[in-house]
Amino acid sequence: MNYKTYLKNKEEITIKLRILKHRIADKESIKDIAYRYSMHRNTIRNIINIYEKKASVELKNMINSKTSFTSHNIEKLCFFLKSKSRKPLSHSKQANNTEEKQIVDWYEKTKVWPKRLRNNLKQRGDLWNLTLAKVRWVYKRKWFKIRKVRTCNWESRSLYNYEEIWAFDDWHYDTKVLADAKSLPPHIYENLKHNKHLPLYERNIMFVWCRARFTAYSRWKSSTFWLQFLVLVLSHLRYCWIKWKINMHTDWWAEFFSNSEKKQWEWNNVLKELDSDIDCYNPNWDIRKNLIERSHRSDDEEFLIPFGDIITTKNKFMSEAQKYNDYRNKFRVHSWKGMKNMTPKQKLIDLWVHQADKILDFKVLYLDSHFNQLQRHLEYFYFQRDLNSTPLDKLKIDRKISIDLVTKYYHLKDYAQNVLTYYLFTLKKTIFIIVFWLYIQIIFLNLMVLGW
Repeated sequence: MNYKTYLKNKEEITIKLRILKHRIADKESIKDIAYRYSMHRNTIRNIINIYEKKASVELKNMINSKTSFTSHNIEKLCFFLKSKSRKPLSHSKQANNTEEKQIVDWYEKTKVWPKRLRNNLKQRGDLWNLTLAKVRWVYKRKWFKIRKVRTCNWESRSLYNYEEIWAFDDWHYDTKVLADAKSLPPHIYENLKHNKHLPLYERNIMFVWCRARFTAYSRWKSSTFWLQFLVLVLSHLRYCWIKWKINMHTDWWAEFFSNSEKKQWEWNNVLKELDSDIDCYNPNWDIRKNLIERSHRSDDEEFLIPFGDIITTKNKFMSEAQKYNDYRNKFRVHSWKGMKNMTPKQKLIDLWVHQADKILDFKVLYLDSHFNQLQRHLEYFYFQRDLNSTPLDKLKIDRKISIDLVTKYYHLKDYAQNVLTYYLFTLKKTIFIIVFWLYIQIIFLNLMVLGW
């Protein structure tokens, strides 16, 4: 067996001891030893020089007397024969001490994969020159491990048939409690939980195919807020010429229907005016919920944990939330099925949606501050629902029905009194004027709330 084979088998000290015995005890020539083990003569000379400089007297006596070695003797007397590692201690392109310290700190906080950690640091504004290779080598040097979550049989299933659906065919609609003790560091959890100026709930609408997301926040967990926000987003899409039917999926918790079929039917009657409907999936077993639930974890890792230390006021929170929403919709790449490492904006453009910029320029809302404006907007669709459900014959025969229909909603009372009392229009023209006026109100609402 040649010299290199011994080294590959991790028997470096063994072969060097044999060489020393051949040369010193048996008085063999360097040329014969080199031929026997297929090695260079200078290698043998280097081994002998190290032995003469560093070997103890005990070791020299044992070699001269041809005494056999035990494992204890080898560890005690022959450790100096083991070669030093040739692995470089540093490299010009590796992370410096400052970068490595920040990578280690963020790993301890988030426990995420290198690519996600690099994106988190860049999103925060730190270490813009940090490359993925630097992060990966720090993970390798520090032996950082991330637990992989897999199914029992390693099965991978798609939540939808992505070849059949289109960009806005299906939505997911869910609520996230911001102060989550299981996923946030204690000091950030205490800030979000007990700071009275910050919202407590995050409301998300996510598109299945392009992963674009609309977000709003509130301090109260109310189904009215949900319906207001939902109608506003649908109106925004209709304003951007998205005309096909939209299917929405949500769970049945208290902020939606509380598993009430009657309440779901009432919501669908309102949403029908915008050519959409909403249904419930069972959150206990329906795997479709995984789509939006996974995005909640991303919110913790990429928004709340990195920026939780500096968010202390409502204005600061909404400013950072708007930046994060724009980053997620326009700059953050997604590796989910069908996305092919594209951003939601790029995916919409890839699907020939030419209004992508206008659709994603959606302002993050604090619903508590815009309740009255959103309620007026919602009442327009209540009015449309009641108008369509009332037979036209009754509206023509009984004028009181038409008056009651318009005065049912607070912000229409004054206008309805003027129209129905002082102007002698026909019923159809009156209704046309009211609907036209409400349409103008919607445009002004979009200008005020969304900042168009």
